Amino acid sequence: VKNLVRHFSDPSVGCVSGRLVLGRADGSVAESQGLYWRFEMALRRMEGAIGLMHTATGGIMAFHRSLFRPFGTKYGDDCIIPLDILEQGYRVVHADDAIAYDTFPSSMRGELRARTRKTLRNITCTLSKYNLLNPFKHPGLCWAIISHKILRWLTPFFMLTAAISNAFLISEGTFYLATGVAQCLFYVLGLVGLVGEILKIRIPLASQIFSFLLANIGFLLGVLKAIGGGQVTAYRNRGPCQGA
Repeated sequence: VKNLVRHFSDPSVGCVSGRLVLGRADGSVAESQGLYWRFEMALRRMEGAIGLMHTATGGIMAFHRSLFRPFGTKYGDDCIIPLDILEQGYRVVHADDAIAYDTFPSSMRGELRARTRKTLRNITCTLSKYNLLNPFKHPGLCWAIISHKILRWLTPFFMLTAAISNAFLISEGTFYLATGVAQCLFYVLGLVGLVGEILKIRIPLASQIFSFLLANIGFLLGVLKAIGGGQVTAYRNRGPCQGA
């Protein structure tokens, strides 16, 4: 807690988010999502270093009470509170030495449900703060949010576009044939990883690819639900406080 709140000695800081450390859990889904989370923490450290931090981890977050704005239940606190504080002209910072502990969902169903829910809530929240996405008013912050969040949520659509366009171009030359074969091999390895997950067998590379695909299915479902006007206002058995 001391490592979290000491940053408030800087009057420009309105919100501080710490580092969530994930304990080991059984299954390749949990292991691979651990890699994903370490990448997320690395992004936050870099964004914090250049003053473009815009998200937080609900399980270890502090903010000035005076800056808090009540928000609807369709928003996640770890998304809406930092954006509200940025909107008021204060900074969000990352405290790497303020640590909390948790575990990832270790099942396919649990991970898919959590990823879909988080994507839906974070899209709804982020797009509600459209003024922060103005590249003329907030160029750095706008790019940080788009590159960190929005492009990540759109990854499955990019993948589908690449696969479909490659199918139409495969007869156009060796390059497109090679990229088509590479994509097919990638998805075949994902299916092998799925079989390994069902059989509780960790298969190097295939298990990681399967977990990547599982996360992107969650992104896809979350985006489609957001487009359809879906909302999450309550849920049971809340998963880890991973943030976005």
